Amino acid sequence: MIALLLAFLLQFPHVAMYSAAKSDGAPFVRVDGSLDSALVRLQSKYDFVILDAQIARYPQFLRYLRETNPKIKVMGYALAAWTGNWGGLSQNLYQAVVQTDGFLYCRAGSDQHVCGEYFNIDLGQASTVAAYADTFVSILKRGPFDGAFLDVWPPNMKGTTNLSLRDTIDWKRMGYASWSDFWANWNAGAWTLGARVREAMGTDYPIVGNYGPFGFRDVCAGWMRENFPFQNGGSWATNMIAYPTPAWTDPGYLTDDSLYQAPQQSWLVWEPAADGATDRRKARLTLGSASLGSGCASPCRCEWRPREFRWYPEYSVDKLGISTMDGSRKGWLGEPIGAAVRASSGLYLRQFTHGLVLVNPTSSSRSYYGADMMRTLVAPFPEYKARTSRSFTVRPNDAMFLQRVR
Repeated sequence: MIALLLAFLLQFPHVAMYSAAKSDGAPFVRVDGSLDSALVRLQSKYDFVILDAQIARYPQFLRYLRETNPKIKVMGYALAAWTGNWGGLSQNLYQAVVQTDGFLYCRAGSDQHVCGEYFNIDLGQASTVAAYADTFVSILKRGPFDGAFLDVWPPNMKGTTNLSLRDTIDWKRMGYASWSDFWANWNAGAWTLGARVREAMGTDYPIVGNYGPFGFRDVCAGWMRENFPFQNGGSWATNMIAYPTPAWTDPGYLTDDSLYQAPQQSWLVWEPAADGATDRRKARLTLGSASLGSGCASPCRCEWRPREFRWYPEYSVDKLGISTMDGSRKGWLGEPIGAAVRASSGLYLRQFTHGLVLVNPTSSSRSYYGADMMRTLVAPFPEYKARTSRSFTVRPNDAMFLQRVR
């Protein structure tokens, strides 16, 4: 499995979709149980997809998805620190917490009150963590899914500033000696949750997490950075190069990406823009930045909105440099030739067997001159001007994808 996945990961760029499915299978499963085949085909165009694990309740969906695209990798989504009585297979996760009395106590008075914005599970309670992890594993196997994605999974409760949790969680009523005792147990339990899933699914089973700039590197294959490049109020430099703060010491994606377990699979996610040109620029910047490492890029979680299954010119390109909207030419850049480098101009670039990616994180246009002839992509948008040359100019906060001319 790991050899096949590694070979797949070597083909760039990595086209991904942070998707979603409701407990009743919507929008992919209709009320009568039949599939919306056109929508499933749209979903199948991507290399990597994150979907709510409860979609395993509908095996016909996953079966058709893989028949349409045998190479697709589907990550089963679950919340690590938050659950609810939402129905479907997510109900199983909720019951795992109910049966182990694993909800947080909050000073607001409700035993099952959501503390802060996203937390209601006490990950410091060993029995709850074990039951929750084992239930999640059973759902992952039922899929089956190619990996796991755990959202709202803070690796350091002490470091979170989410609505002043220290003043929200009633750690005394939960039996902890102090706030420090609570977050120490939480941190240990949060790690154990991922480790238990990994032990059950195998060491080559990719687990990706989300919350804060980085996570459990000895358990996970990668981490997600949302609202790229502005996560945690940062910038391209802080999220890609270094992000030292009192609560976090983040080396940035370019270093952090390689510190996770093989096969690495970090995610960079941007917020789509209403303006088409702005949205395409954000897509280029995020996909180009992800291609500097081993990760993938996606628009933000679509929350069951099929119209958000967006497709961008850089995703699939034929041998003549023409963008193909059917996804038939994904992986067109080929394998990377070495690591990303920073040019004296301030551009970041990475060479591939069939092309080149240039990323300009600065506020002014930057130029590139290389030894090899390259061509820009041909796409039906005004900002794409077809040309073949050795020199190119990349606009501010943008990226450029070039194809080698043989």
